[in-house]
Amino acid sequence: MERRGVSVDMEQLKSMERVLETKMKAAEQECHKAAGKQFQVNSPLQVRALLYDELKLDEKCNVKISATLSKGAKSTSEATLRSLMSVHPLPKWILEYRRLHKAHATFLTGIAQHVKDGVVKPTWVQTAAATGRIASNNPNLQAIPKAPFNVIMFPESEDVDNPLLNFRSVYTARAGHALLAADFRHVECRVFAHAAADSALLAALASDQDLFKVLAAKWLNKPEAAVSSADRERTKRIVYASLYGAGARKLMEILDVSYDQSLAITASFNRTFPSLRSFGQRVVAQARNEGGRLRSLGGRARHLSGLASADPAARAHAERQAVNFIVQGSAADLCKMAMVATSARLGGAAHLLLQIHDELVWEVHEDDLERAAAIVKEVMEGCGRACGLPSLPVNVAAGRSWGTLLPVGLSQQA
Repeated sequence: MERRGVSVDMEQLKSMERVLETKMKAAEQECHKAAGKQFQVNSPLQVRALLYDELKLDEKCNVKISATLSKGAKSTSEATLRSLMSVHPLPKWILEYRRLHKAHATFLTGIAQHVKDGVVKPTWVQTAAATGRIASNNPNLQAIPKAPFNVIMFPESEDVDNPLLNFRSVYTARAGHALLAADFRHVECRVFAHAAADSALLAALASDQDLFKVLAAKWLNKPEAAVSSADRERTKRIVYASLYGAGARKLMEILDVSYDQSLAITASFNRTFPSLRSFGQRVVAQARNEGGRLRSLGGRARHLSGLASADPAARAHAERQAVNFIVQGSAADLCKMAMVATSARLGGAAHLLLQIHDELVWEVHEDDLERAAAIVKEVMEGCGRACGLPSLPVNVAAGRSWGTLLPVGLSQQA
Protein backbone atom coordinates (compact mmCIF):
# COMPACT_ATOMS: atom_id res chain seq x y z
CA MET A 1 0.00 0.00 0.00
CA GLU A 2 2.80 2.42 0.89
CA ARG A 3 4.84 1.62 -2.21
CA ARG A 4 2.04 2.00 -4.74
CA GLY A 5 0.13 4.95 -3.29
CA VAL A 6 -3.05 6.47 -4.70
CA SER A 7 -3.37 8.56 -7.86
CA VAL A 8 -4.70 12.09 -7.26
CA ASP A 9 -6.51 14.30 -9.77
CA MET A 10 -4.72 17.54 -8.91
CA GLU A 11 -6.76 19.61 -11.36
CA GLN A 12 -9.97 18.64 -9.58
CA LEU A 13 -8.37 19.16 -6.16
CA LYS A 14 -7.24 22.68 -7.12
CA SER A 15 -10.71 23.45 -8.48
CA MET A 16 -12.23 22.51 -5.12
CA GLU A 17 -9.62 24.63 -3.36
CA ARG A 18 -10.71 27.66 -5.38
CA VAL A 19 -14.37 27.10 -4.50
CA LEU A 20 -13.62 26.94 -0.78
CA GLU A 21 -11.23 29.89 -0.88
CA THR A 22 -13.94 32.03 -2.48
CA LYS A 23 -16.49 30.97 0.13
CA MET A 24 -13.97 31.48 2.96
CA LYS A 25 -13.27 35.02 1.80
CA ALA A 26 -16.99 35.79 1.67
CA ALA A 27 -17.55 34.29 5.15
CA GLU A 28 -14.61 36.29 6.54
CA GLN A 29 -16.09 39.52 5.15
CA GLU A 30 -19.45 38.67 6.75
CA CYS A 31 -17.66 38.12 10.06
CA HIS A 32 -16.04 41.56 9.85
CA LYS A 33 -19.34 43.13 8.85
CA ALA A 34 -21.19 41.51 11.77
CA ALA A 35 -18.45 42.51 14.22
CA GLY A 36 -18.17 46.04 12.86
CA LYS A 37 -14.40 45.66 12.66
CA GLN A 38 -11.67 43.46 11.21
CA PHE A 39 -10.24 40.66 13.32
CA GLN A 40 -8.56 37.29 12.90
CA VAL A 41 -11.45 34.83 12.64
CA ASN A 42 -9.11 31.92 13.43
CA SER A 43 -7.93 33.50 16.68
CA PRO A 44 -9.89 32.13 19.68
CA LEU A 45 -8.45 34.98 21.77
CA GLN A 46 -9.83 37.68 19.45
CA VAL A 47 -13.14 35.82 18.96
CA ARG A 48 -13.53 35.47 22.75
CA ALA A 49 -12.85 39.17 23.30
CA LEU A 50 -15.41 40.14 20.67
CA LEU A 51 -18.17 37.78 21.79
CA TYR A 52 -17.91 38.21 25.54
CA ASP A 53 -16.04 41.44 26.34
CA GLU A 54 -17.36 43.71 23.60
CA LEU A 55 -20.69 42.26 22.40
CA LYS A 56 -21.47 40.50 25.72
CA LEU A 57 -23.52 37.88 23.92
CA ASP A 58 -23.50 35.51 26.88
CA GLU A 59 -25.25 38.17 28.98
CA LYS A 60 -27.78 38.88 26.25
CA CYS A 61 -28.55 35.15 25.97
CA ASN A 62 -28.49 34.79 29.74
CA VAL A 63 -26.35 31.67 29.41
CA LYS A 64 -23.36 30.59 31.45
CA ILE A 65 -20.44 29.86 29.12
CA SER A 66 -18.31 26.93 30.20
CA ALA A 67 -14.57 27.46 30.54
CA THR A 68 -11.98 25.57 28.50
CA LEU A 69 -10.11 22.89 30.41
CA SER A 70 -6.63 24.05 29.48
CA LYS A 71 -6.77 27.80 30.12
CA GLY A 72 -9.98 28.34 32.07
CA ALA A 73 -11.18 30.91 29.51
CA LYS A 74 -14.71 31.11 28.13
CA SER A 75 -15.31 28.56 25.40
CA THR A 76 -15.69 29.38 21.70
CA SER A 77 -16.62 25.79 20.73
CA GLU A 78 -19.20 24.99 18.08
CA ALA A 79 -21.84 24.07 20.66
CA THR A 80 -21.25 27.37 22.47
CA LEU A 81 -21.42 29.46 19.30
CA ARG A 82 -24.64 27.71 18.27
CA SER A 83 -26.20 28.71 21.58
CA LEU A 84 -25.42 32.38 20.81
CA MET A 85 -26.72 32.46 17.24
CA SER A 86 -30.19 33.65 18.23
CA VAL A 87 -29.01 37.06 19.46
CA HIS A 88 -26.33 38.02 16.92
CA PRO A 89 -25.21 37.06 13.38
CA LEU A 90 -21.49 36.87 14.24
CA PRO A 91 -21.44 33.35 15.80
CA LYS A 92 -23.10 31.89 12.70
CA TRP A 93 -20.53 33.41 10.35
CA ILE A 94 -17.63 32.30 12.57
CA LEU A 95 -18.97 28.74 12.38
CA GLU A 96 -19.32 29.00 8.59
CA TYR A 97 -15.74 30.25 8.25
CA ARG A 98 -14.24 27.68 10.62
CA ARG A 99 -15.93 24.78 8.83
CA LEU A 100 -14.72 25.96 5.41
CA HIS A 101 -11.21 26.58 6.73
CA LYS A 102 -10.99 23.12 8.32
CA ALA A 103 -12.18 21.37 5.15
CA HIS A 104 -9.80 23.41 2.99
CA ALA A 105 -6.80 22.74 5.25
CA THR A 106 -7.53 19.08 6.00
CA PHE A 107 -8.97 17.61 2.83
CA LEU A 108 -7.35 19.74 0.12
CA THR A 109 -4.20 21.72 0.92
CA GLY A 110 -3.24 19.20 3.61
CA ILE A 111 -3.38 16.47 1.00
CA ALA A 112 -1.80 18.46 -1.85
CA GLN A 113 1.46 18.98 0.05
CA HIS A 114 1.98 15.20 0.16
CA VAL A 115 1.31 14.57 -3.55
CA LYS A 116 4.38 13.76 -5.64
CA ASP A 117 4.17 13.06 -9.36
CA GLY A 118 0.39 12.82 -9.09
CA VAL A 119 0.48 10.16 -6.36
CA VAL A 120 0.00 10.34 -2.59
CA LYS A 121 1.67 7.69 -0.44
CA PRO A 122 0.47 7.74 3.16
CA THR A 123 2.24 5.89 5.95
CA TRP A 124 0.18 3.02 7.37
CA VAL A 125 0.81 2.46 11.07
CA GLN A 126 -0.19 -0.84 12.69
CA THR A 127 0.68 0.07 16.29
CA ALA A 128 -1.01 3.48 16.60
CA ALA A 129 -4.26 2.30 18.22
CA ALA A 130 -4.53 0.00 21.21
CA THR A 131 -7.62 -1.59 19.63
CA GLY A 132 -5.48 -2.82 16.74
CA ARG A 133 -6.88 -0.52 14.09
CA ILE A 134 -4.50 0.48 11.32
CA ALA A 135 -3.96 4.24 11.04
CA SER A 136 -3.12 6.40 8.02
CA ASN A 137 -0.62 9.25 8.49
CA ASN A 138 0.97 11.96 6.34
CA PRO A 139 -1.74 12.32 5.13
CA ASN A 140 -4.66 10.68 6.90
CA LEU A 141 -6.77 9.35 4.04
CA GLN A 142 -9.05 7.55 6.51
CA ALA A 143 -10.43 10.96 7.49
CA ILE A 144 -11.66 11.85 3.99
CA PRO A 145 -15.45 12.00 4.39
CA LYS A 146 -17.67 9.72 2.35
CA ALA A 147 -20.62 12.11 2.28
CA PRO A 148 -20.45 15.12 -0.07
CA PHE A 149 -19.49 18.36 1.68
CA ASN A 150 -22.12 21.12 1.78
CA VAL A 151 -20.25 24.34 1.12
CA ILE A 152 -22.86 26.40 3.01
CA MET A 153 -23.43 25.31 6.60
CA PHE A 154 -26.54 27.42 7.23
CA PRO A 155 -28.40 28.01 3.93
CA GLU A 156 -30.89 30.81 4.43
CA SER A 157 -33.41 29.28 2.02
CA GLU A 158 -33.85 26.24 -0.21
CA ASP A 159 -33.14 28.45 -3.21
CA VAL A 160 -29.59 29.23 -2.11
CA ASP A 161 -26.95 27.73 -4.38
CA ASN A 162 -25.12 25.27 -2.10
CA PRO A 163 -22.43 23.38 -4.06
CA LEU A 164 -21.53 19.87 -2.94
CA LEU A 165 -17.87 18.85 -2.98
CA ASN A 166 -17.03 15.15 -3.16
CA PHE A 167 -13.56 15.06 -1.62
CA ARG A 168 -13.12 11.34 -2.34
CA SER A 169 -13.56 11.91 -6.07
CA VAL A 170 -10.03 13.36 -6.39
CA TYR A 171 -8.59 9.87 -5.74
CA THR A 172 -8.65 8.06 -9.07
CA ALA A 173 -7.56 4.86 -10.77
CA ARG A 174 -4.55 4.85 -13.07
CA ALA A 175 -5.10 4.53 -16.83
CA GLY A 176 -6.60 1.18 -17.80
CA HIS A 177 -7.60 0.45 -14.20
CA ALA A 178 -10.62 0.85 -11.96
CA LEU A 179 -11.01 1.18 -8.22
CA LEU A 180 -12.73 -1.71 -6.48
CA ALA A 181 -14.02 -1.17 -2.94
CA ALA A 182 -15.54 -3.65 -0.51
CA ASP A 183 -16.82 -3.04 2.98
CA PHE A 184 -18.25 -5.22 5.71
CA ARG A 185 -21.84 -4.26 6.51
CA HIS A 186 -22.21 -3.29 10.18
CA VAL A 187 -19.17 -5.36 11.16
CA GLU A 188 -18.93 -3.98 14.70
CA CYS A 189 -22.65 -4.54 15.33
CA ARG A 190 -22.26 -8.12 14.10
CA VAL A 191 -19.26 -8.69 16.36
CA PHE A 192 -21.21 -7.38 19.33
CA ALA A 193 -24.39 -9.33 18.49
CA HIS A 194 -22.34 -12.52 18.27
CA ALA A 195 -20.29 -11.90 21.43
CA ALA A 196 -23.33 -10.80 23.45
CA ALA A 197 -25.71 -13.37 21.91
CA ASP A 198 -28.23 -10.54 21.53
CA SER A 199 -31.31 -12.09 19.92
CA ALA A 200 -32.95 -8.76 19.00
CA LEU A 201 -29.84 -7.45 17.27
CA LEU A 202 -29.12 -10.79 15.60
CA ALA A 203 -32.68 -10.85 14.23
CA ALA A 204 -32.39 -7.28 12.97
CA LEU A 205 -29.08 -8.06 11.26
CA ALA A 206 -30.51 -11.24 9.70
CA SER A 207 -33.53 -9.38 8.29
CA ASP A 208 -31.39 -7.61 5.68
CA GLN A 209 -33.47 -4.47 6.25
CA ASP A 210 -32.24 -1.04 7.34
CA LEU A 211 -30.60 -2.04 10.64
CA PHE A 212 -30.91 1.26 12.47
CA LYS A 213 -34.47 1.81 11.29
CA VAL A 214 -35.42 -1.62 12.67
CA LEU A 215 -33.70 -0.88 15.99
CA ALA A 216 -35.25 2.60 16.21
CA ALA A 217 -38.73 1.14 15.67
CA LYS A 218 -38.17 -1.39 18.45
CA TRP A 219 -36.73 1.19 20.86
CA LEU A 220 -39.39 3.86 20.21
CA ASN A 221 -42.19 1.29 19.95
CA LYS A 222 -43.49 2.56 16.62
CA PRO A 223 -43.91 1.07 13.12
CA GLU A 224 -40.85 1.18 10.90
CA ALA A 225 -42.75 3.38 8.45
CA ALA A 226 -43.13 5.98 11.21
CA VAL A 227 -39.41 6.11 12.01
CA SER A 228 -38.00 9.46 10.87
CA SER A 229 -34.47 10.03 9.59
CA ALA A 230 -33.75 11.88 12.86
CA ASP A 231 -34.96 8.84 14.86
CA ARG A 232 -32.72 6.56 12.80
CA GLU A 233 -29.66 8.81 13.13
CA ARG A 234 -30.10 9.16 16.89
CA THR A 235 -30.48 5.39 17.28
CA LYS A 236 -27.33 4.82 15.21
CA ARG A 237 -25.33 7.21 17.38
CA ILE A 238 -26.56 5.59 20.60
CA VAL A 239 -25.73 2.09 19.34
CA TYR A 240 -22.17 3.02 18.37
CA ALA A 241 -21.67 5.02 21.55
CA SER A 242 -22.66 1.90 23.50
CA LEU A 243 -20.39 -0.34 21.45
CA TYR A 244 -17.46 1.99 22.05
CA GLY A 245 -18.13 2.03 25.79
CA ALA A 246 -19.14 5.70 25.90
CA GLY A 247 -20.63 6.96 29.17
CA ALA A 248 -23.53 9.33 29.76
CA ARG A 249 -21.33 12.44 29.50
CA LYS A 250 -19.90 11.40 26.15
CA LEU A 251 -23.38 10.56 24.88
CA MET A 252 -24.47 14.02 26.02
CA GLU A 253 -21.92 15.52 23.60
CA ILE A 254 -22.76 13.10 20.79
CA LEU A 255 -26.52 13.82 20.92
CA ASP A 256 -26.19 17.48 22.00
CA VAL A 257 -28.51 16.98 24.99
CA SER A 258 -28.33 17.71 28.71
CA TYR A 259 -26.76 15.28 31.17
CA ASP A 260 -30.16 14.35 32.60
CA GLN A 261 -31.52 13.71 29.11
CA SER A 262 -28.47 11.57 28.33
CA LEU A 263 -29.08 9.48 31.46
CA ALA A 264 -32.76 9.05 30.55
CA ILE A 265 -31.96 8.04 26.96
CA THR A 266 -29.34 5.54 28.15
CA ALA A 267 -31.76 4.00 30.65
CA SER A 268 -34.53 3.75 28.05
CA PHE A 269 -32.21 2.21 25.46
CA ASN A 270 -30.82 -0.30 27.96
CA ARG A 271 -34.35 -1.37 28.90
CA THR A 272 -35.07 -2.14 25.24
CA PHE A 273 -31.69 -3.72 24.54
CA PRO A 274 -30.49 -5.01 27.94
CA SER A 275 -27.56 -6.92 26.46
CA LEU A 276 -25.78 -3.62 25.68
CA ARG A 277 -25.35 -3.09 29.41
CA SER A 278 -25.02 -6.71 30.53
CA PHE A 279 -22.43 -7.44 27.86
CA GLY A 280 -20.22 -4.62 29.14
CA GLN A 281 -20.56 -5.85 32.70
CA ARG A 282 -19.67 -9.39 31.61
CA VAL A 283 -16.58 -8.25 29.69
CA VAL A 284 -15.31 -6.22 32.64
CA ALA A 285 -15.92 -9.11 35.07
CA GLN A 286 -14.09 -11.51 32.76
CA ALA A 287 -11.13 -9.13 32.46
CA ARG A 288 -10.91 -8.71 36.24
CA ASN A 289 -10.96 -12.49 36.70
CA GLU A 290 -8.01 -12.70 34.29
CA GLY A 291 -6.01 -10.00 36.07
CA GLY A 292 -7.00 -7.28 33.60
CA ARG A 293 -6.29 -9.35 30.49
CA LEU A 294 -8.69 -9.60 27.52
CA ARG A 295 -8.58 -11.31 24.14
CA SER A 296 -10.29 -10.20 20.95
CA LEU A 297 -12.17 -12.70 18.76
CA GLY A 298 -9.00 -12.94 16.67
CA GLY A 299 -6.95 -13.96 19.73
CA ARG A 300 -5.07 -10.67 20.30
CA ALA A 301 -4.47 -9.89 23.96
CA ARG A 302 -4.62 -6.57 25.79
CA HIS A 303 -3.85 -5.85 29.43
CA LEU A 304 -5.91 -3.14 31.16
CA SER A 305 -4.20 -2.36 34.46
CA GLY A 306 -6.68 0.51 35.05
CA LEU A 307 -9.40 -1.99 35.96
CA ALA A 308 -7.73 -2.42 39.35
CA SER A 309 -7.13 1.32 39.90
CA ALA A 310 -8.25 2.94 43.16
CA ASP A 311 -9.24 6.03 41.15
CA PRO A 312 -12.93 5.71 40.09
CA ALA A 313 -12.39 7.83 36.95
CA ALA A 314 -9.41 5.73 35.82
CA ARG A 315 -11.34 2.54 36.58
CA ALA A 316 -14.38 3.70 34.58
CA HIS A 317 -12.12 4.66 31.67
CA ALA A 318 -10.53 1.20 31.68
CA GLU A 319 -13.99 -0.42 31.73
CA ARG A 320 -14.97 1.53 28.60
CA GLN A 321 -11.68 0.52 26.97
CA ALA A 322 -12.42 -3.14 27.72
CA VAL A 323 -15.76 -3.07 25.89
CA ASN A 324 -14.28 -1.05 23.04
CA PHE A 325 -11.39 -3.50 22.65
CA ILE A 326 -13.64 -6.54 22.32
CA VAL A 327 -15.90 -4.87 19.73
CA GLN A 328 -13.59 -2.58 17.76
CA GLY A 329 -10.52 -4.75 18.30
CA SER A 330 -12.28 -7.85 16.96
CA ALA A 331 -13.56 -5.87 13.96
CA ALA A 332 -9.97 -4.69 13.35
CA ASP A 333 -8.81 -8.32 13.39
CA LEU A 334 -11.41 -9.23 10.78
CA CYS A 335 -10.34 -6.39 8.51
CA LYS A 336 -6.68 -7.38 8.75
CA MET A 337 -7.60 -10.99 7.99
CA ALA A 338 -9.50 -9.73 4.94
CA MET A 339 -6.45 -7.78 3.76
CA VAL A 340 -4.22 -10.85 3.96
CA ALA A 341 -6.73 -13.36 2.58
CA THR A 342 -7.85 -11.26 -0.39
CA SER A 343 -4.24 -10.38 -1.32
CA ALA A 344 -3.35 -14.08 -1.31
CA ARG A 345 -6.27 -14.97 -3.58
CA LEU A 346 -5.97 -12.00 -5.94
CA GLY A 347 -2.21 -12.26 -6.40
CA GLY A 348 -0.89 -9.64 -8.82
CA ALA A 349 -4.33 -9.03 -10.36
CA ALA A 350 -5.08 -6.22 -7.93
CA HIS A 351 -3.17 -3.76 -5.74
CA LEU A 352 -4.54 -2.92 -2.30
CA LEU A 353 -4.45 0.89 -1.91
CA LEU A 354 -6.52 1.84 1.13
CA GLN A 355 -7.85 0.40 4.37
CA ILE A 356 -10.61 2.57 5.83
CA HIS A 357 -11.26 0.38 8.89
CA ASP A 358 -14.08 -1.81 7.54
CA GLU A 359 -13.56 -0.84 3.89
CA LEU A 360 -10.78 -2.00 1.55
CA VAL A 361 -9.97 -0.34 -1.78
CA TRP A 362 -7.98 -1.97 -4.60
CA GLU A 363 -6.77 -0.84 -7.98
CA VAL A 364 -7.69 -3.49 -10.54
CA HIS A 365 -7.05 -3.77 -14.27
CA GLU A 366 -10.34 -3.15 -16.07
CA ASP A 367 -10.21 -6.60 -17.74
CA ASP A 368 -9.94 -8.30 -14.32
CA LEU A 369 -12.67 -6.30 -12.54
CA GLU A 370 -15.47 -8.89 -12.63
CA ARG A 371 -13.25 -11.75 -11.48
CA ALA A 372 -11.62 -9.64 -8.75
CA ALA A 373 -15.00 -8.46 -7.44
CA ALA A 374 -16.25 -12.05 -7.16
CA ILE A 375 -13.08 -13.17 -5.34
CA VAL A 376 -13.16 -10.23 -2.93
CA LYS A 377 -16.79 -10.82 -1.99
CA GLU A 378 -16.30 -14.56 -1.49
CA VAL A 379 -13.12 -14.25 0.58
CA MET A 380 -14.25 -11.37 2.79
CA GLU A 381 -17.61 -12.92 3.57
CA GLY A 382 -15.80 -16.04 4.75
CA CYS A 383 -13.39 -14.21 7.08
CA GLY A 384 -15.78 -14.32 10.03
CA ARG A 385 -15.66 -18.10 10.27
CA ALA A 386 -12.07 -17.94 11.53
CA CYS A 387 -13.42 -16.02 14.56
CA GLY A 388 -16.51 -18.16 15.03
CA LEU A 389 -18.80 -15.68 13.30
CA PRO A 390 -21.31 -16.60 10.59
CA SER A 391 -20.91 -15.17 7.09
CA LEU A 392 -20.29 -11.43 7.03
CA PRO A 393 -22.24 -9.60 4.29
CA VAL A 394 -20.01 -7.45 2.09
CA ASN A 395 -20.90 -4.60 -0.27
CA VAL A 396 -18.77 -4.36 -3.42
CA ALA A 397 -18.55 -1.27 -5.64
CA ALA A 398 -16.31 -0.07 -8.47
CA GLY A 399 -15.59 3.06 -10.49
CA ARG A 400 -12.99 5.41 -11.91
CA SER A 401 -12.70 7.41 -8.67
CA TRP A 402 -13.15 6.67 -4.97
CA GLY A 403 -16.01 9.15 -4.79
CA THR A 404 -17.98 7.81 -7.77
CA LEU A 405 -18.16 4.10 -6.98
CA LEU A 406 -21.28 2.21 -8.05
CA PRO A 407 -22.46 -1.18 -6.71
CA VAL A 408 -21.12 -4.14 -8.64
CA GLY A 409 -23.95 -6.20 -10.16
CA LEU A 410 -24.92 -9.54 -8.66
CA SER A 411 -23.89 -11.30 -11.84
CA GLN A 412 -20.35 -10.06 -11.29
CA GLN A 413 -20.41 -11.30 -7.69
CA ALA A 414 -21.70 -14.80 -8.50
